[in-house]
Amino acid sequence: MFKNAAGYKFGPSSPSKEELQMPLDVLSQFSDLSGNWDPLCFMNVTSEIRAYSLITFHSERNLFSIHPLVHEWTRSTASDERYHCCMVSITGMSLAGLPETDMAAAGPKMLPHIDFLLRGNMNIVPDFRHEYGKAYLFAGELEKAKQLLQAVLEHRKNTLGEDDLATLEAIHWVAWIYDNLGKFQEAEELGILVVNKRRDVLGEHHRDTLNSTGDLALVLTKLGRLREAEELNVAVLKTRRLILGENHPETL
Repeated sequence: MFKNAAGYKFGPSSPSKEELQMPLDVLSQFSDLSGNWDPLCFMNVTSEIRAYSLITFHSERNLFSIHPLVHEWTRSTASDERYHCCMVSITGMSLAGLPETDMAAAGPKMLPHIDFLLRGNMNIVPDFRHEYGKAYLFAGELEKAKQLLQAVLEHRKNTLGEDDLATLEAIHWVAWIYDNLGKFQEAEELGILVVNKRRDVLGEHHRDTLNSTGDLALVLTKLGRLREAEELNVAVLKTRRLILGENHPETL
């Protein structure tokens, strides 16, 4: 979690370094003089906390745990809004950029923390709400995911425009939620929108365009429109063979 947060990549729609100064200062405790993640620094800090029996390390699962009573005590003690904002940011930074397989593994574990962080009345930046929504999605909490990601989508449409890549990513995830909710007509409408706009903005052979086309084919299959789905899948397969090669995992 902390390692991924320390490697957070700033983008056009992300908070500025000035806005994230406090979480960056916290994360700097785990970095070397060059600003790179230092496992030894992290272990030194966590070893000191473990010495007070506040956290436990489970080597077989390679993760730390906190006793529920200790967890609740820290929540009630660190009530300053600055600390809450810092935790919101570090959690969002830790989830940003995770591959889907890693998000599927991390999402369920992060939900208790995210549930707590969302209890506050603060205005959480859309980029971090976006990551929280994805965590809920991969954990199967579809309605919570929908609420967060639709709000992010509307914000990005209004501030960045419908053709911005960040907006298209939000549309992609909302379409995925509709698919998982069994609302295939809504998923199809958004899926077509994403495919067409990614073709225009990124090009027909871009990985994101191909992935969106494959997702749309899956929705069409669920709608019983097998011939249309087959045509899209064949087009994706041919393009991946051409661009990636016959033996690439995405082609296979």
